[in-house]
Amino acid sequence: MQKHDAIKSVESTLNKNFDSTSTGGLVVLDELTIERPYGWVFFVNTRRYAETKDRRFGVLGNGPVIFRKADQSIHKLPSGVHPDEAIAEFERKEKCEKQ
Repeated sequence: MQKHDAIKSVESTLNKNFDSTSTGGLVVLDELTIERPYGWVFFVNTRRYAETKDRRFGVLGNGPVIFRKADQSIHKLPSGVHPDEAIAEFERKEKCEKQ
């Protein structure tokens, strides 16, 4: 699985239940992507936010999203903690390899 395929998969999955009428849908903010041996940690927001960086168009309460290469699974992490903590907790639970 290539990174661009993982991005397409994440965006497609997240947009299934997201009203994109005024925002253009959810997109991966690729400049924030973290690569790990097991896959990628993506950060997402609305297309309109990505284009304008105007907070009025952003989505609140969206944590990081992990894409695992091995099984192509997508894991939405909580937003109530710092992203580093959410990622570390996921890696502990899933026994992921660390860089």
